[in-house]
Formats: sequence, structure tokens, C-alpha cells
Amino acid sequence: MFNKKYFWERLSVVAGLVATVVSVYSLWVQTRPELISVSMSVLSSEKVTDVETVPGVKAKFTYEGRDVLGLWKIKVRLENTSERNLIGVGSKSDLLYRSIPIKINEKFKVININSEIDNVGIIPVLLTDNEIDISFEQWSENETTTLIMYLEQLTAENIIPILESKSKSLINGKVIVTDNSDGFYTVKKRKPRFEIPDWLDSSIDLINSISISMWFVLILNIIWSTPFGYIKLRNWKKQYSDLFSRHLDSIIGKVDHNDIINMLESYKDQPYKAPSWIWRDFNGPKCPDSLVAETFKSTVVVLVICVIVIASWVLKLAI
Repeated sequence: MFNKKYFWERLSVVAGLVATVVSVYSLWVQTRPELISVSMSVLSSEKVTDVETVPGVKAKFTYEGRDVLGLWKIKVRLENTSERNLIGVGSKSDLLYRSIPIKINEKFKVININSEIDNVGIIPVLLTDNEIDISFEQWSENETTTLIMYLEQLTAENIIPILESKSKSLINGKVIVTDNSDGFYTVKKRKPRFEIPDWLDSSIDLINSISISMWFVLILNIIWSTPFGYIKLRNWKKQYSDLFSRHLDSIIGKVDHNDIINMLESYKDQPYKAPSWIWRDFNGPKCPDSLVAETFKSTVVVLVICVIVIASWVLKLAI
């Protein structure tokens, strides 16, 4: 004979395990470190002393009163290409060091650096002749800044300056260096065909907030009612289970149909499923309804799942 109690208990355990795995995975996805990145693009690299001269004529260049072999002007754009804001100071800083170091090959010397366009508040600091530190307080998503650097070429070789950065300057992130000096670097964003109105966008946020609040209240209600429902059911079984079984036996004695007898027998283990007509002549209180869990094991599973879901929400809000 098919044992419904055994089936539903095992099904609840399997469902609980699956839900727990899903909840743990969801918690891991929400709390895992987000990958962050900063893009450093070389927009232009120009040797300003590379001028056309008449054959046989020598040109001499000086910078601040001293001779220089060659002078380069480098334009670099820095962009926060992460999907969130970057923090550059404090205990929640995203920087492995105090700044993002930028290094130029040793055959060049940085003689001047300044910001052409700065929406971030970047602070460039010259550490050595060929190393610069970039620091900031907070860098919003997709914000950019453009730096102009003047480099002195230290040798007469036919070389070009190459910028490098420590790829591990960001915690759980990387600095991506690209050279776009040979291409057109101004990119216009295409206007989307359809823009969501502000009032609709705010309405969606309101609906999401209400939905999350309702789910939160529902889960709290489950956490509160599940153990009390189980305790009430267990206490009722201790006091009235034998009396209820004898009451069912008296009804079964008047029935000849096997299916009905089997149904009545099942109510001995699950009295809360008994219909109202069975309780009419019962000399005791009606069995309380178990809304969520029937056994101690299923009660624990339900509580663990609810706690995991709430913990994942709290951690997500805290982060």
C-alpha cells in the first residue's frame, strides 16, 4: 500500500534540501566579491619635438633652460569600468595600495603632469622619474578623467613611451591598459530607442520595495508560526491521540468500504486532515492545523531556509 505519510515526509526533506542549496547559492552570489576594473586608455602619444627640418639644419630643444633630446605629450583617459562606485580611502578602500601606480619605460622621464578633464578628483603624484601614483576618494561608475603628461626622452633611440600599471592594484579587480593613440578616441553614446519615463521607473522601484517587504513579513510569520504550530500539534497528539484513534475505530467499525477505511486509518497519523464531520462526536478538542511542518525534521528545515533567506537579505543590504 502506498504510504502517503512516508512519501510526503521524504518529499519535504528533498524539497528542503533543494531549497537550502538554492538559498546558499543565492547567498554566495550576493556576498561574493564583485569584480572591479579601471580602464587606462592612451588617447594620443605625440613627440612634439619631432618637427620637419631642412636637410643640413640641426634643431636644438630646451626645457626650462636645459637641453632635451625629445619631448613627448601623452594624453591618457582613466575610466571606472566597474559596475559600482570605487572607494579609494578608508577601511572599505578598493585599492591594494594607497593608489594606482602608473609606470613608464625607463628611457623616459616625467617632467610634468596635469588634468585636462577631471570629473573624479584624481590626484596624480610623481614618485620617481618614471612612476606616477593616482589616488582618489570616490570614483563613480563610468566616470572618467583625462591626464596630460609631458615626458622627456633620455636617449636618441627611435622608441615610444609605454605605460604600464600593476594589474593587481585593485582588490578583486584589475587595471586594463589599452593604446588607442592611433585611433579616434571620442565615442558618442547612441541614444536608446526607448527611454523609461521617470514616473514609471519610480513606480517599479516602489512595487519592488512593497514586494520585498511582503515577502519579508511572510517569512517572519513562517518563522514565528511554524514552531508554535508544531508544538501545539505535538501536545495535542500526546493528550488526545489515543482517544482520537478509538474514535476513528468506532467509525471504521460501521464502514465496509476498504478505500474509506484506509482513508480513516490515515487520519490517525494526520488528524489535522480529518474532515469536520469526524470531529462532531469526538470527546475532545479539535486537532490544531499544522500550516507548514508536520514533523520536527521538516520544522527545522523550514526554519533554516527562512533564516538563510533573511541572512542573505541583511548581508546584501549591509554590503
